[in-house]
Amino acid sequence: MDLQVGGAVSAEQQVTRSVEVSAEPARVWESLTDPSRLGRWLDAEVELDVRPGGEGVVREAGGPVRRVAVEQVDPPGRLVFHWWPADRHGRTPAESGATTVEIAVTPSAAGARVTVTETAPRGPVALVGQGAARDLASRRGVLAAAVAGPGGRHLAGVGRAGRGRA
Repeated sequence: MDLQVGGAVSAEQQVTRSVEVSAEPARVWESLTDPSRLGRWLDAEVELDVRPGGEGVVREAGGPVRRVAVEQVDPPGRLVFHWWPADRHGRTPAESGATTVEIAVTPSAAGARVTVTETAPRGPVALVGQGAARDLASRRGVLAAAVAGPGGRHLAGVGRAGRGRA
């Protein structure tokens, strides 16, 4: 399973990262919507009801706890959720300063392209670039292992930092 990483940061408080995965899009989708496998990628404990209106929690080891609200699930290619620090207590994700995370899985020459876009509300928000989009690039080897599933082959070089393509 080979991965290629690329990405961009816009001035509109949005971070986008992409990786190419040599696996079928449906298999990649399964790994990104299964809470335990998603947790491996995020290096966190993930409790998530992956359906529109579903809720959950992401607990990073030694790090922040985030609440999650699922907005949209379009198998096998698009998952949209909002997440925010659990200590912010707005009535809605927007009132809590939530960022929106969109994960798209599309066919590619390699097999599948995973694109994660994290968008913050206008104003000073420290989460942009510190969450899912950043994690896609920095933990791409773990993503490969999550796609491979239990007992899957983790290829040499996949987990090392390297140059990618946008």
